[in-house]
Amino acid sequence: MPETVYRRYTCGVLGITIGLMLLTAAFNRVVDPFWYFRDVEVVGFNAKKPSFRLSERDVKPAILMREQPDAVILGSSYAEIGFDPLHPRLTDGGVAKSFNFAFGGAPWRMNFCTFEFVLSVAKPRRIVLGIHADVLPAADCTEDIARMKDTRWGALLLSASALEASIRTVSRQRKEKRNSHTREGLFIFTRFEPGVDERFRLYFNLILKGKRTCQKDYLERSVAIPGWSSPAEGSPKDLSGLRDIVNAVSGRDIKVKLVVYPRHALRMELDYLCGEAEARWQALWQIARYLETHPPAPPASIEIWDFQGYSAYTTEPLSSGLMAFWQDPEHFNYEFGNVMLDWMFGAVPQRGIDGLGYRVTTATLSARRAWFEEQRMAYLRAHPEAGKTLAGLLPPGLP
Repeated sequence: MPETVYRRYTCGVLGITIGLMLLTAAFNRVVDPFWYFRDVEVVGFNAKKPSFRLSERDVKPAILMREQPDAVILGSSYAEIGFDPLHPRLTDGGVAKSFNFAFGGAPWRMNFCTFEFVLSVAKPRRIVLGIHADVLPAADCTEDIARMKDTRWGALLLSASALEASIRTVSRQRKEKRNSHTREGLFIFTRFEPGVDERFRLYFNLILKGKRTCQKDYLERSVAIPGWSSPAEGSPKDLSGLRDIVNAVSGRDIKVKLVVYPRHALRMELDYLCGEAEARWQALWQIARYLETHPPAPPASIEIWDFQGYSAYTTEPLSSGLMAFWQDPEHFNYEFGNVMLDWMFGAVPQRGIDGLGYRVTTATLSARRAWFEEQRMAYLRAHPEAGKTLAGLLPPGLP
């Protein structure tokens, strides 16, 4: 092949390759399957993003760095489903930016690292961090933060996976009923799917699988727990992660609300059934004591809030269809989350220990515990059907 012909052939192939790459990049840029660019949204073409759910752990960090929200929600799927980032208490009535940066299935370590990531790339004034009343250890987040900071433009615009996601986005517009998330990161999960009672049963089976301390007949016995004489006697919990959070926000103009995830009343009964109710109160006391003895430097503030109790929200009757406040015994809908945000950010007058929610302190926790037990026994006496409902949800084989 003459040199001139060879050169023309090579240039032609190169030109076609570059042209295809540019067309691919342009197509992916316009379709925006991962919801990153957010400037072209056409109903019937790309308004629904079926690939976002599969890529949220890679895309949400890039979105957060781009959007620079003033308020951030962190936590596991409970927070991702239960807290609406557009709530007016977070957005100053719609003026400030807010983003739900929680992730489905995220363990505490991931939540801790996303907290550090947020502080390293943005300047939020409000953070809502969902936690369990349990250990809160520190972790080395160097690699996690570096990965989250790495926005791979090739993956967003030129990769085969991006092209596949774009094609899937365009082709599934009529098949998808709705997006899995909102633009601001709120996760829909199973919100519109009936059969909540079956999800309760599935969760109970998973929770109780392999446990040997659970007594199925506990409702027929006296289950009131004696007075809480010395909460400090519980085994010390690892709160090194809480220590690092306090140090990280000290001196910053930021308000942090640690909120302990509430659960449906029937789910709370499993703690009594398995002899695990006491551990939650011990953990709350230790977390509150640490924050009282190691507060962050002003103007920063950190509070811990708890909404577990026997309210209209947590005792909503179980349904075989949809429930207003619950998708299963642990995932609450944002209608309940909205009320929690109102309480935490001062929109609801505080009533002390007997309100829906309360700020956990060592000074009031014993009284709240006693009130909680009274409310529980009153609820069980007034609703004998609750015991039958619970028994019907339990797996066979319990003692």
